[in-house]
Amino acid sequence: MNTKTERKPAGQPGGPRFERSEHPLLLAGLRERFTTGTVSRIPALWQRFAPDIGRIPGQVGQVAYGVSFNPVKGTNRFDYLAAVQVTSFTGLPAKWSQVSVPSGQTFAIFPHHGLASAFSETAGAVLCGWLPKSGREPGGTAADAPSFFERYSEEFNPRTGLGGMELWLLLRD
Repeated sequence: MNTKTERKPAGQPGGPRFERSEHPLLLAGLRERFTTGTVSRIPALWQRFAPDIGRIPGQVGQVAYGVSFNPVKGTNRFDYLAAVQVTSFTGLPAKWSQVSVPSGQTFAIFPHHGLASAFSETAGAVLCGWLPKSGREPGGTAADAPSFFERYSEEFNPRTGLGGMELWLLLRD
């Protein structure tokens, strides 16, 4: 994803950096509905999706995304997409879902320095700690718009569950 980076202190070590997207981000992969009680099933979704990474029509690079979106107000339900970036949605298998993040979006980006299985701790710290104190409002409130996503760079090691992980929180401008 081409973005402009603006580093700003967040008043804490490991605070966010801020980026504004210059181009749309097209993501495609496998999607399921989860609740806070069923998030333990997310690794199984990744296990089903992982063999396709690198063989997806129009795939861009080797970065993977875990996209949380479409929360159901008043419940703890949300959709989750295990995905990669693609150049277009043309030619994708019918079983795959797509999410498009328009250009011009502002993100607060937080590194995750632990096991992938503990990513929810970073998400909780950001969503329940940093965000309310930041004076910022989350974006992604429209249907099928992501509120945040996990980004697993080429440095991520799926065998160890370590390295190259970030949480990208969409902010309202």
